[in-house]
Amino acid sequence: MDIRRHIQKYYQGWLKCEDAACGTVTRRVPLTFQRGHPVCHACHRGLLHPLYTDTMLYTQLCFYEHIFDADKALKSMADGTEKNSAMTKYKNNEKATYLYGQLKDLVSGVIRRNAYSEVNLDKLFQSTFQLKARNHQLTG
Repeated sequence: MDIRRHIQKYYQGWLKCEDAACGTVTRRVPLTFQRGHPVCHACHRGLLHPLYTDTMLYTQLCFYEHIFDADKALKSMADGTEKNSAMTKYKNNEKATYLYGQLKDLVSGVIRRNAYSEVNLDKLFQSTFQLKARNHQLTG
């Protein structure tokens, strides 16, 4: 499926030099870093940035979830005869209703499993709470 292709593209990890004169594309991450990014091994001037970022992957997955949500699309249509005919065609075609539901559930499951849009506050503030607990044990 196309979703798998996008995920593979992300995990291939291709990096491109930001220097327009260089334009090196590589998967090799050099050992020299500057401002949190690897320095290009070819020109030693530019920084290497991912060709396909995690944000790009998440945006693509959200797009798939949006286009497979037929119920939401029907609800957002303006009231009128066109909406009524589209709703009756969609509801009467059980196979299409089932397939769109399956596709939406598949994409929603992939998005749910990657947890890109969720922030784990326990993990984020874990070191802060451990310090408080240690200080409390020492004074108590």
